[in-house]
Formats: sequence, structure tokens, C-alpha cells
Amino acid sequence: MNKIFMLVIMLCIGSQIVCAQGLAINNTAASPDPSALLDVTSNAKGILIPRMNTATVLSISNPAKGLLVYDTAQNLLMVNMGTPALPNWQTIAYNSGWNLTGNAGTNTATHFLGTTDPSSVNFRMNNKRSGLIDSVTLNTALGYRALELSSAGTFNTAFGFKSLLANTTGTGNAAQGTNTLMNNTSGGYNTAIGLNALQLNTTGTNNTATGAAALQNNNGNNNTAHGMYGLYLNTSGSANTANGFAVLYSNTTGSNNTGTGFAALNYNSTASYNTAHGAYAMYSNTTGNDNTANGYYTLYNNLTGVGNTAVGKNVLAANLNGGYNTATGVNALSSNTNGDYNTASGLNALQLNITGLNNTATGAAALQNNNGNSNTAHGMYGLYLNTTGAQNTSNGYAALYSNTTGSYNTADGLAALNNSNASSNTAVGAYALYRNTSGYSNVAIGRDALFNNLVTSRAVAIGDSAMYNYNLSCYPCNIVCSLSPFSVFSCSPAESMGIGAFALYSSSGSFANIAIGNSSLYSCTTGYGNIGLGAGSLGSLTTGASNIAIGTGALGQTTTSSHNTAVGDFAMYYNNTGDFNTAMGKGALQSNTNGSNNTAVGYAAGHNQNSSAYCTFVGFISDDIGGSHSNSTAIGYATTFSASNVVRIGNGSITSIGGQVGWTTISDGRFKKNIREDVHGLDFIMKLRPVTYNYDVNAIASAKGIKDSSNWEGKYDNEKIRYTGFIAQEVEATAGLIGYEFSGVDKPANANSQYGIRYGDFVMPLVKAVQEQQQQIDALKKENAEIKVQLQKMMELILKK
Repeated sequence: MNKIFMLVIMLCIGSQIVCAQGLAINNTAASPDPSALLDVTSNAKGILIPRMNTATVLSISNPAKGLLVYDTAQNLLMVNMGTPALPNWQTIAYNSGWNLTGNAGTNTATHFLGTTDPSSVNFRMNNKRSGLIDSVTLNTALGYRALELSSAGTFNTAFGFKSLLANTTGTGNAAQGTNTLMNNTSGGYNTAIGLNALQLNTTGTNNTATGAAALQNNNGNNNTAHGMYGLYLNTSGSANTANGFAVLYSNTTGSNNTGTGFAALNYNSTASYNTAHGAYAMYSNTTGNDNTANGYYTLYNNLTGVGNTAVGKNVLAANLNGGYNTATGVNALSSNTNGDYNTASGLNALQLNITGLNNTATGAAALQNNNGNSNTAHGMYGLYLNTTGAQNTSNGYAALYSNTTGSYNTADGLAALNNSNASSNTAVGAYALYRNTSGYSNVAIGRDALFNNLVTSRAVAIGDSAMYNYNLSCYPCNIVCSLSPFSVFSCSPAESMGIGAFALYSSSGSFANIAIGNSSLYSCTTGYGNIGLGAGSLGSLTTGASNIAIGTGALGQTTTSSHNTAVGDFAMYYNNTGDFNTAMGKGALQSNTNGSNNTAVGYAAGHNQNSSAYCTFVGFISDDIGGSHSNSTAIGYATTFSASNVVRIGNGSITSIGGQVGWTTISDGRFKKNIREDVHGLDFIMKLRPVTYNYDVNAIASAKGIKDSSNWEGKYDNEKIRYTGFIAQEVEATAGLIGYEFSGVDKPANANSQYGIRYGDFVMPLVKAVQEQQQQIDALKKENAEIKVQLQKMMELILKK
């Protein structure tokens, strides 16, 4: 204490006390600075303060705020910036702060710019906020006047000149670039990157703008713009997406639009629900809604058209007002302006269509030149040259390629119906109706069917190469079909129809024929009005007419016959020249060659006969034994006849034939001649031998030439019956013995025929016998009466005597 006191005395001697408020230590006698309690001045010495290491500094008990010491460990002057209870030692050494000219030797582990407490950091330029790191609102701003007016807004980030300048309550916004979100006040969750991006937005929310002037005028919600001038004029439109330079540039109130590519949807203003991908896609669209464009220049000129879908370069590029079109492929529907409901898929599909409606084109250049309506083309070059033709359908490469004005055509197959202006044609198969020009209402089904047809109309060809060379200029209604590449090459029929390999193969001048089946009407040349249904039916016919054959091989060998009808496999197969026959059933009249006017119904009915005429066969294997009779009838299963002008009903197993009334025989005297009363009576009747007997069913069938080994139920019932009758041969002999030409015996016409008896014819001899007997009785009565008279007279004479 003595030393300190002496030091103070010495200082006072060498200095001057200027005033009671301050102490000056110097060798100039200068007064202390009014603001200083102690003013030390020296040109050669300084003030040495207490020196200690860091541990000692930190161990000072309750250091006064502002206490100054020198840390020998860090070589730094330290001052307590805190309180005695909570000291905060800070360095006041040279270069320990951030210098205007920069710092050197900083340590990122310990040196930083900011605070060590929760206080916000604020930067200013020209006394205007130029930076903010707010620990309360969690706003961050960097740039002149960025987030300048922010009050209650939180979670905002602003980088750039006046970015988010007017924001007050808006939350969750991110702005990067000059004037980005500059006018935003309460809009939230917006992101703006680029000069003037979302500049005029005030209350719009959930918008994203990347690029200079993107969404600059926006005040809508949920918009996204990536690229300079994207959604530039948007005001209240919402849920739009723009990706590329000037995409959706003019959009104002349109919503739910998506544009990707340079200037896509550039002029869109109020239209909504559009999607455009590609440079200039939907460039001119203004109010058209619900469009989709994908590709360079797609729907470029669309103004008000709605519901269009375009994929590919220049697709629907010229469309103005056309709606509900779908086009995929470079230049597809590129010229369409007002056409609606068109579908095009493929390079240049429907390219030149302008106003055509309801067309569908699939394949490169399909319907490329079309301006018609309701056409459908599937395949490259399908309906390629079509201009105004309507309601056409093509399926296959170059199908209906040359069609221009023809309508209602259908082509299915490679180059089918290479048509020009004809209508109502149908072609199915490669090159079907290939050369057709003006023929209409034709049907061609099969490869090369009606290949060379030019002008003929109403022809129908079905099968590979059917009617290949056909080309008439007359008025036909022709149908010729084949399943063979060799069919109908020389065919020129009128009103004909053929279906099957080689059907109507040789036809040259025939007409009104129908052939269905392999080789049906194969050899027909000039025959007409024939119908063949079944493989080989009417296969050998050349000039015959009005025949009907249904079944495999039906009328198969017929050549020149006419007016025959055969239904059933091989019915009338061997018929050659027979006319006016009808056969129904498999094998019916099969062996008939030249017999005419016959009718056979049933399986193999009339099977064996070859030249019978005017005969009728009804029943399974009913037939003519002998094969060349006329006007005979066989009715029933296995029923046969063996002579002309006979009728047979039932086979040998029949046990009863009858009806409600008796059989009537025509007996009109007007139709009788050579009437004689020469019927024998008792002399004939008395010589007859009535007998009883049983039938032998198998013997009957064998005698008739019927081979039936089946034992069907009831077949032998007839053998169980004991019949009463005559033996035909005995009756014949009896009649011959007395010289009686008796009609009651049905004599066999040949060795295959059987004897028969007409029991009804016995009535006349019996009547005659009764008459003769009655005459005898009358004569005896007369004689008896005379005898009685004589006896009476004799008795009288005797009594008188």
C-alpha cells in the first residue's frame, strides 16, 4: 500500500490535475478528455495490465463487467462482456472482428458472423433491409428490400432485389431473383426463381415459377412454371403446369393446363384441361379445352377445338375448331381444321383431312388425302387417295388405296379393293377386288377374289382367287366363290354364286348358278339356274339348267340334265341325262342315269334303279327291283316293286294296312271299254284251294334283293300270324285251266318279282258263282214246283179211282 501511495504521489508531481472529474497522466500538462476518468498520454510507453493464463482468467471470482486482463496463453486482451455471475470473456485484440477489407487466419471452428443468442440477424443497405435471418419467424432474406415488410409471415426465404418485398402474412414462400414474388402479401407456399418470377402475385398459393418472368402476373393457385415467360400473363388460372420458354404465356384464367416445350400453349387464355408437350404444341390455342398435344407443332393452330389428342410432329397442326380428334404419328391429321371425331395413328395418317368427320386411320399414310366422313383405315396406305368417299372401311396394307369418292366400301387384306369411285363393295383377302374401278355392290372374300374386276357390279366372290378374271359390263347379280387358287379364272357368269374349291371352275357363260362346296358345279359352262351345295355337287354339269343338288356328290355325274332336285350325300350321284327327278336322302336315286320324273324320299330310296321313269320311292331303301320301270310306287321301309304301273306299300314285316274306310277303286263306266260278261263263277271258285299259312320274312326280303341283317323289334311279328288265303300260282293255274283271264293274280314281271293276289278281285267270280248258283237254285225250285204239281195231279187221280 505504501508503494502504491508513493506511486500516485509521484504521478501527481509529474502531471497536472485538470479537473475533479478526470485524471490526466502525461508530460505535456494537457487536461484529461472530458469523457475520460483517466487520460494517459505518452509517446514512449504504454499501460501494462494484469497478465495471466486462460485458466486463471476463468477462475477470477465474480469478475466485474468490463474487467480487462491479458491472456498469456492466447496472447489476447480479454474483457468480460457478461456479468459477474455469468462472465463472457471476449477478445479485443487486433483483427479479432470482421474488417472492411477482409480478415486473414480465420478458424471456421471458432470464427463466425452472427450471434451467440437467439436474436435475429438483420442487414441493411441505404438503411433498407437487405438481409434477414430471423430465429422467430424463421424467415431468411438476402437482397435489397427483400422481405422488407414481412410482419407475421413465417418460413419464407427471399434472395434477390425486392424479392417478397410486400409480403406480410404469407408463409412458406421461397423467392430467388430480382422482383420475385415482389407483390406477394398473404400468398403462401409459393416458389419463384428468376427475374420477375411471380412478381405480381399477391394472394395466390402453392405456385412454383422457375425462369425470368415466369408467372409474373399470376394471382392463381397451384400453378407451376419452369422457363422464361412461362404462364406470364396468368392471373387467376389455377393448377397449370408450364415447362419451357413462353409456355402458356397468354394464359389468364385457364386452369388445369400442362405445357412442356418452347412456346407450348403460348396463346392459351381461358381454356382449361389442356396438355401440350413439345415446341409450339398447341401454340395458338385460346379457348379450346380438354386437348392433349405431344410433339413438335402438334395442334399448333388450334383455337377453340376441344377434346383433341395429338402425338407426334405436326400432328393436328392446322386444327382450328375441330374437336374430339385423336392423332398419333408425324403429320397425322396435320391439315385438319374443323373435322371432328377423327382418329389417326401413323405417319401422315389423315394428313390432308380438313373438314372430314368420324374417320379412323391406323398406319402410315392411311387416309392421307381424305376429306370424307366416317371412314376407317387400318394399315399403311389404307384409303390413301380417298378424298370425299364416306363410310369406307379398309384393313390391310394399301387396302382401298385408290379410292377417291367411293363410299360404303369394306376392304380387309393386302391391297384389297384398289378402288377409285365405286361404292358398296366388300373385299376380304389380299388383292381382293384389286383392280376394281367403278363396279359397285360387289363382295369378294379370299386372296385375289375378283382381282381383275373393273366395272362389274353386284358380284360376290368367296375364296382364294374366286372370279379372278371376272369383268363384265352387264347388269349382274353374281356370286362366285372358291377356296382354290385355280378356281373361276375363266369365269364370266351372271347371277351366279359359288363357294368352295373349284366351285364353278369352268364357268364361262352360265348365269343364275349357286355353287357351294369343293368342286361344286366344277364343269358348268353355260348351264343356268343351278344350285349345288356340298363337295362335288353338280360337279360334272355342263349345260344343264334348274338343278338343285344339296349334299356331297349330289347330282355329281349329271352333265346335261335339267330340273332335278337332289338332297343328301350322293343323291342322284350317277344321274347323267335324267330330268325332272327329285331325290331326298343320302344315296337316294344314286344309280339313276337317264330316268326322268322320279321322286325318291329316304335313305337310299330308289338307290338301284337306273332308268325308271315316273316312279315314286318313299322310305328307307325303298327301291325298284329290275331298275327300269315306269309309273310305279314303293312306300315304306325296304318296300320294292319290280314292274311298271304298280304300287307297293310296306315290306314283308307289315302285319296291318288300313284306314277308317275301305279302299276305293275307280270304276266309272265313262272310262271303260270292251265291257264283256265273261267272268267265270262256280267253275273257277270250285277249283280254288283255300289254305292257311305263315310268312317267311327273310325269304321275302331275299327274293326282293334286300339285304337286311338287322333284327329290329317287330321284324318277325308277321311270321307269328296264321294267315288265310290262296297260293297265287295255284290261282293262276286254275284260271288258266278254265281259260279265265283273271286279274286277281299279280304276276311277276321278272325273276326278281313276286306273285301277288288281289283278293278284292275275287268278289266278281264269287258274285258270278252266286249268280250261277242262284240260277241253279231257281231252276231246281221251278223243277220242284212242277214235280209238286204233277204229284198233286197223280194223287188226285189215285184218289178218284
